[in-house]
Amino acid sequence: SNCNLSSRVRKVRRCYGVKMEFTVRVVILGLLLHSASLAIEEWSWNRDSRLEMLNKGGNEMPTIHRRSRRDDKQQCGFTSSPQVVQIYMPESKTYLQPIWLNKEVILIAASDYSKTFSSQKASFSPTNLWRIDLESNADRYNLVFNDKSSGINHAPTVIDTLTRSQANPSVATLLSADYKYIYVTRDSGNTWSKYNSPSDKFHNHHDMLMSSVDEKRIVIRDADAQLFLSESYGNSWAKISTRAYQVDIGYNSPHEVEYLYYTEQHGNDKYEKWLHRKNTKTGDTTVLDKHVYLFLMDGKYLFISKHNHSNPDARRMYVSSDFGETFVMARLPELHWYQSYALMTTHEVGAFIHVSLNYSEGRGNLYSSDSTGEYYTISLRNHLYERSLGNVVHDFYEVQSARGVYITSVKEDDKNVTTRISFNRGATWSTLKAMDCEGKSCGSGDLHLHMNHSRSITLFASDKYPLPLSKGTAPHIIMAHGVVGKHLHDSTNPNRVFISDDAGRSWYSSLPPGKYSYAISDYGNLLYAIQRSVNSTDVWVSHDRGKCFRKFPLDTTGQFILKGLVGDFKVGSLVSLAFGVPTQANNTSEWIVHAIKFGSALDRPCRHDDYSLVSEQDCLLGFKREFNITKNNAVCYNAPGYKYEYFDKKPCKCSLSDFECDYGYQRSADGQCTKEDGYDLGKHCAAGQTTYQKSSNGLRPIPGDLCINSDDFVTFSTEACTGHDYDAGDDYPDDQEREKKNYDRLIQILLVCG
Repeated sequence: SNCNLSSRVRKVRRCYGVKMEFTVRVVILGLLLHSASLAIEEWSWNRDSRLEMLNKGGNEMPTIHRRSRRDDKQQCGFTSSPQVVQIYMPESKTYLQPIWLNKEVILIAASDYSKTFSSQKASFSPTNLWRIDLESNADRYNLVFNDKSSGINHAPTVIDTLTRSQANPSVATLLSADYKYIYVTRDSGNTWSKYNSPSDKFHNHHDMLMSSVDEKRIVIRDADAQLFLSESYGNSWAKISTRAYQVDIGYNSPHEVEYLYYTEQHGNDKYEKWLHRKNTKTGDTTVLDKHVYLFLMDGKYLFISKHNHSNPDARRMYVSSDFGETFVMARLPELHWYQSYALMTTHEVGAFIHVSLNYSEGRGNLYSSDSTGEYYTISLRNHLYERSLGNVVHDFYEVQSARGVYITSVKEDDKNVTTRISFNRGATWSTLKAMDCEGKSCGSGDLHLHMNHSRSITLFASDKYPLPLSKGTAPHIIMAHGVVGKHLHDSTNPNRVFISDDAGRSWYSSLPPGKYSYAISDYGNLLYAIQRSVNSTDVWVSHDRGKCFRKFPLDTTGQFILKGLVGDFKVGSLVSLAFGVPTQANNTSEWIVHAIKFGSALDRPCRHDDYSLVSEQDCLLGFKREFNITKNNAVCYNAPGYKYEYFDKKPCKCSLSDFECDYGYQRSADGQCTKEDGYDLGKHCAAGQTTYQKSSNGLRPIPGDLCINSDDFVTFSTEACTGHDYDAGDDYPDDQEREKKNYDRLIQILLVCG
């Protein structure tokens, strides 16, 4: 089918690294948890077990939900409805997974993949591949459905392995169900090439990595610990290792070289592995360390966990900020066998690392580093970090729409889960406040957000809450599901979608209670949502940053129900795709796609007098920015060339919120930094270091903070080192000495037991 859909083309943003994953399937508890702030949510639908639907008929008037200050006569400011083009997709398979390949193409894999509750074995049917072309032609979009499955001969595949290359969005890969073949397209799904996989023994499809800088480079590690590298899309393979334990890829942008990191087990000690770094440009391989337990790679930081020299039962963390050239000891607690490190995230000038108390607790301490990634201080205690059926679960979320803002969860002593937010890169944390719920009080208590913890304890994918959503191109806007009460599972008040337009300082809800898929578009000027219920046929739209939503029906015949939403594949896009399925009143079994053009609901391009220049209410990391946003009563869309941010940063005078506790100090109940017992920075200098910088009062500037007059709060003095730690590069005691220590430990155990 061909359909022309008018649209105004906006400035294209590079969002190719975001995987728009729309998997319509039943997922049992314990399957992989998805993180990332996506505009498309995971849905579960089984055509054979859908509920009986009541038919709707006639013309339904849009319903308006607004905050109390809005005038009912304004109808949220809208004077017309979005244009909707309904296209029938002749596809009867039960499960879909679409991904955006580039700015004009979406690729969809359709299959009857299924997995039973009594068995982890999955069954597969031949896969159909569909492609939707959004061909730009001046001011129009041409939506075309093409069946592109012939390129892979309708072979059974694992549809959730459909992956788009970050190096080239026109390149995508798909694994066969038996893992024997890799299908590759280089032209956005027009044609496919079939290559032999180097191995059919996979733990899971995450054992395949694609390069972020070279579209031809693919890395595979199989279940037998064999490591393979292809520089030709999978046409040929080179075996790199036969005993690889961990694998990751890191890109050194200053030197424009990509490194392949992997550990190999040598000898019988499974805790002592060699860490290798392979230069993909020259082919050279370097052994970085011979005593690695685990390694973590993120951005420019490479972390390795090693057993302590003097205590084989303990481990320490070391860090490199130059891709493995040099390592220093990370000033973190020493771990025992029942504890673990977990890297939450890194940024340009620091990192967050979780240290578990023990595996059964489901919580630990969150640490933040200085700008070197070497010195750490406790950022948050009782930080949630759980394991569920082999999967790691945490709620740590970096807000994309505001710098230095993070959201995470705390597991209290009574095992209840509560939410915290930081506005200064983890130096201090506070609870969330809900100010307004449809013009009324939201109830007593704090606001707690549904994130990965909630998803991990929810059985069906259709019942899982979407993750929080924020975008760097929509200043300060955050959308998330939550509940107001004593804790996350407090049933006193209903669960609903909450929105913040001030980077999380205050929250409001203008939608009726329930679960929604939501999206942020047009630089935050347009928010829209679809309710995730068995009879949803409407889209809710807001043009005033979520303060007022109007409901527009996509269908008044009762012939379909909505199942998924794909939105904002371009920065200035005003087009979204909603996927639906027929009700039992409809005799067809085809999927239905609704192309929603929101531009027709907005009156015109925004003029100069439609904007307000808004300065940030509070300083974030020592300075304020100014944003050009539309006024609440301006029903318009942002024209090409629109710039949402003015880059003349306004520095702020320093306050206590611009500082965190230094290494060896912890924040007390009154907010002051007090010295921890047993911590002395002078006794833990790096090898070869003779002096260190000592804080006058236990404070240190937050990494990346640009406030002025910091000397008014803290000064540093140069002191002589009184002790040193081992560095990662130091030689370990020789094997005979280590064996003697192990023998002595065994004799001690026998004497005690005897």
